[in-house]
Amino acid sequence: MRRNPVRSVTVAALAVLAVGGPSVTTPAFADAAGKADAPPKANIVQRKAVEGRPGQEWLYPSVVVENTGSRRIGTERVLVEAPPEMLFMDSELTFTRYEDESREIHVQCVPSATKRTLTCPGVDLNLEPGRKWAVLYPAMSVKPNAGPGDTYVTFKLGSPVFAQGKSKVTVKR
Repeated sequence: MRRNPVRSVTVAALAVLAVGGPSVTTPAFADAAGKADAPPKANIVQRKAVEGRPGQEWLYPSVVVENTGSRRIGTERVLVEAPPEMLFMDSELTFTRYEDESREIHVQCVPSATKRTLTCPGVDLNLEPGRKWAVLYPAMSVKPNAGPGDTYVTFKLGSPVFAQGKSKVTVKR
């Protein structure tokens, strides 16, 4: 009895895949055809330091996101993490862009149950290459029992994360 060589190879290939053998994955940054693309690049730096007192509300730690890469930064996930001394006041992240800094854009986000993480799944940054920038800032409060000193709010951009930075908050008595 003669064996079909094509069928034998196909069955063998399926067996390898079924037991967790080699697989094909799409690169994290890819175009529609699955071709690898350079990941976006950005710098995230503090805009200005913020001071607050224990129990103070409506502080706005901010960072500047600057496109330093060769590709456009479009709609991205932004994750903001509060230090133990602080909480998010609401479920919004506000930002402005280089072309009109006076126009605030408000994005609905998802706060964690502890109000220490703010996840914004789709922030339309729309930053072209060439050092175009946006300023990001959430509304935050300092916990009543916070001790004095410096603490930092962390901003992470992308999924997977391709840039992150911090904004300093000084708690004063």
